Amino acid sequence: MKSNGPKKPKQARSIATLERLLCATEELLKRKTFSDITVAEIVDSAAASTGAFYKRFSSKAELLPYLIEKRQDMHLAEIREFVADPKWRGIGLVERISLFTKILSKSYLQDRGLIRALVSRQFSDRAELPPDEIQKAHEIIDLVARWLLECVDEIRHPSPANAVKVGMFMAVTTLQSGLLFKPVSKRFGDALLVTEVTNALLAYLGVARVQCISQKHTAKTGDTQ
Repeated sequence: MKSNGPKKPKQARSIATLERLLCATEELLKRKTFSDITVAEIVDSAAASTGAFYKRFSSKAELLPYLIEKRQDMHLAEIREFVADPKWRGIGLVERISLFTKILSKSYLQDRGLIRALVSRQFSDRAELPPDEIQKAHEIIDLVARWLLECVDEIRHPSPANAVKVGMFMAVTTLQSGLLFKPVSKRFGDALLVTEVTNALLAYLGVARVQCISQKHTAKTGDTQ
């Protein structure tokens, strides 16, 4: 039977220690990759003891489910508030998708170390998200999809609901690959990658007005068509 997530401590002192360990790991991930971080660095940054760490965890990898849960809870709360904001009334699909890719890419770049560690774990052979985290991920996708589908009249794809979710998946996986692991974006820059992913998503949905920014990029770099 699958677990419903990492086991949470019950005592206030243990809860506080766990939170310090998680915060310390998040801070270290801003400077180093997860594989380069040591348990000694984590406990030192958290003002905890090695004994307290190994009393709860057998390795630093066991921190990752807690970090996933923490990030999912934070994102779910933020997105619920974000899509419910009445300011979106009258805002079209081009602006919404542009903002979607901009926020997504900013998140990847700001928390690159953390998200790369979480994504790497997610795609490892041994790792499976617990059911409650899968449910949260589905809710996040559904919230954003419904937000975009408020502009369904602008979508020319014959199956808008499916197209929005598939398009979101393509955008997310492309930006994850390009911004987190850098196999492609390092060749032409993060900004151009985000721009072209935005344009590709708009084109896939069949949006009439696709704002192609490649010409702006060309003008900026001094290239000629």
